[in-house]
Amino acid sequence: MRQERDIFGQWDGVFGTSAIIAVVLAGKQFLPQEWVRAFRRLCFRLTNFLNPFMFYTIPEFPDQQSTVSELYDRARLYLSNKSTDSAHRVTVSQTKNTTSPIFRLGDGEACGDVYQGVSFTWTHFTNQRTNPVLSYDSSDNDERRSFQLRVLRRYRSLTEQYLQHIRLTAEAQEKRNRQLLVYTNTGGDFSMGRKARRLWDSQHFTHPATFDTIALSSKVKHAIISKLNTFAGDAAHYRKTGRPHKFGAFLFGPPGTGKTSVIAAIANYMQYSIYDLDLTGVNRNLDLRALLTQISDRAVVVIEDIDTVELPSRLTKDDSNAASEAAAAQASGGRMGKFGRMGGMDDQKSKLTLGGLLNFADGIRSSCGSERIFIFTTNHPERLDPALVRPGRMDLHLQLGYCDFEMFAALCQRYLGLSQHPMLDEIAKVLDPGCKITPADVTAVLDANRDDAEPALQEVLRRCKAAVSLSSAPHKVPSDDVPAPATVFA
Repeated sequence: MRQERDIFGQWDGVFGTSAIIAVVLAGKQFLPQEWVRAFRRLCFRLTNFLNPFMFYTIPEFPDQQSTVSELYDRARLYLSNKSTDSAHRVTVSQTKNTTSPIFRLGDGEACGDVYQGVSFTWTHFTNQRTNPVLSYDSSDNDERRSFQLRVLRRYRSLTEQYLQHIRLTAEAQEKRNRQLLVYTNTGGDFSMGRKARRLWDSQHFTHPATFDTIALSSKVKHAIISKLNTFAGDAAHYRKTGRPHKFGAFLFGPPGTGKTSVIAAIANYMQYSIYDLDLTGVNRNLDLRALLTQISDRAVVVIEDIDTVELPSRLTKDDSNAASEAAAAQASGGRMGKFGRMGGMDDQKSKLTLGGLLNFADGIRSSCGSERIFIFTTNHPERLDPALVRPGRMDLHLQLGYCDFEMFAALCQRYLGLSQHPMLDEIAKVLDPGCKITPADVTAVLDANRDDAEPALQEVLRRCKAAVSLSSAPHKVPSDDVPAPATVFA
């Protein structure tokens, strides 16, 4: 009631001032234009002075940045339970694996909130932005969303504390209802008309792999978990030593040895969402940088089969010729394009390079966030530039090899419910380092025969013997070069 009296009392002054303004402006045709402009400025200042409210705007993309405002996302989450109280138009959505719908304010709708006895009013706005400049980027017509927060001017000193309350409440709510997501980059050419927009598409992450279910030796599992716990629980150590709070992991080994399952297990253990970066959809280093700016904290960033992407690491002879041509064009007054001089080195610099990828994983911008895990995988580590996975850039090197008996026994227990059987001893003798059978091969056999253990074990034994015979052939790789089942390198 006290706030209502304050509001009406101050609005009486506003209405009186408005009446005076209306009378004066009615006779503006009889006054000099300089007087009219000066009077308008005075009226604007007077109206602002008498306005009892303070307004704060929280845009989705502040200052046309490509990074979504954390405060906007926190406010949207905080208001999701308050939207239905007073708003007339509410957007309702329900995602997979959720039991409750999500409510969001419609365009121009408002809802109220009370904090420490003070009323705050939130209004959501959606504006359609049009760009008259011809552009190949469809995001130029994207909607621009924002929240407007209104509070009595006399209570504006409470605003910062209120926004901090929103952050903490939204974070707690997010942890309670956290739905892990897997993001994929949208692709496309950003080179023309790059504007603030979301560069990642998301779906719910439902991969069930955990460290209890993946086929790894207990020693390797404990080593990985220990490193993850140290990374997540020792933020003060990173600040003390001046290191960005991020973690790099390099997984390598033959196909079917469980690299993707290990990634899923890490995400589920840490409760981090996954950003699955497809480099074939990235054309330039600048595009890679833009993607990095929209990766949230507490995320797993994955580049799988990184050896399959060709990344130029140094200038070739043709590039040197292009550089000479670019220099000649510059000396002769060559034409400048939108992103630099046309042709030559500017075209070369605009491409995605090894240096750009290194900066993505370990450059200055990679430190503009916290608790991020970067994971690279490959089937052929010998094809990679050593700089990409050097110590310091990658904190964990995990070599995933073929199935050993410890892994096989765990899979038997999981798929067949079997811990003892006469054939297990025979299989244990065959599953030595020379048996090139992957956990994926074993899993496929056990899953296909999960209702009958006898044919499952017989088929596994047959495949193991065939793999040993194949690996011992003269034209094959010697058994000494076969990867160990799983090896962790610090």
